[in-house]
Amino acid sequence: MKKVILLVMFVPFMVHEIGNIQVITEPFPDSYRAKPGDIVITEIMADPVPVVELPPEEYIEIFNRTGNTIDLKNWRLSSADQNSYFPVVEIGPGDYLILCYVSDTSVLKPYGRVTGLKPFPALTDRGKVITLLDDQGTIISGVEYSSDWYGSTLKSGGGWSLEIIDTDYPFFAEGNWEASSSRKGGTPGSVNSSTRINPDRNFAGIINVFPKDSISILIEFSEPVIGFESRINRILFGESGISAAGLSDPLYRRFIITPEHHLERGRLYTLYLPPDITDFAGNYPSRMSYCFGLPEPPEKKDLVFNELLFNPLPDNPDYIEFFNLSEKVLDASELFLASVNDQTGIISESRQVT
Repeated sequence: MKKVILLVMFVPFMVHEIGNIQVITEPFPDSYRAKPGDIVITEIMADPVPVVELPPEEYIEIFNRTGNTIDLKNWRLSSADQNSYFPVVEIGPGDYLILCYVSDTSVLKPYGRVTGLKPFPALTDRGKVITLLDDQGTIISGVEYSSDWYGSTLKSGGGWSLEIIDTDYPFFAEGNWEASSSRKGGTPGSVNSSTRINPDRNFAGIINVFPKDSISILIEFSEPVIGFESRINRILFGESGISAAGLSDPLYRRFIITPEHHLERGRLYTLYLPPDITDFAGNYPSRMSYCFGLPEPPEKKDLVFNELLFNPLPDNPDYIEFFNLSEKVLDASELFLASVNDQTGIISESRQVT
């Protein structure tokens, strides 16, 4: 007698009723949904000319730092002036993907997997904000790069890419990027030449709170605070609470918050952050509160020069100190410093206070 052994795999199933008929189907497993920081912008070639060794084409490199394959369909690479949507494409665990103009895919293919975007955001030499958003519009990665990050006049002149140093800290900006040290000028599709451990250990927190008017307050952080809007009910703000918050910056550093009651002129307020606010790395802010008031335009004799240093020691700055004689909160951004010729009265070298 022959013995037959059957290997049976049991899978979950779902039962649907259509009229008097029961239909049994196997559910399609949910794909992994990426979270902020799962995919990282890791390299930017904004100025490929003069050529070092790479093709004279702009590109952006992204990296999947998770253990999951992630579907990028309908994701978008966004800048101030345009959105570039991804076609049907996936990125595997630990994989790199080069993004570029559709017309440049063939020349960049020898360096790794390439996806052409149409349109591809123009990368300015001086820098701009670039964000990577999923199909729901959630930020996954982002950076405001700067030509100052090259740290070299030679490399900032073209032909060299900017590389992230430590992918575990994707929202750690200026201290986590530098010019490529590869002899080719960049490392598209492979591990960055700058790669090393470079932890983000500090978060300055609030760097400015400025009322735009009596019902709109701009709050600015030193680093992205993703999810800030969900914590507004725990922001302490005098006797008033915060009724709403809206994003004012694609990198989640600036928000417009709305107080429950109108701000009053001539009064100082203190805003206190919830105790669980952190940056992406989990650092708590050094500055958890900020004093501010509804500003008024300065009038004559409201402000006086209080101190002036015009001949400092070597390597020390000149400075001018103001003093507010009034009882008002003054908007210093409306002020200008200028030189006046005491003979002709002609004003020159006007500079706005920022």
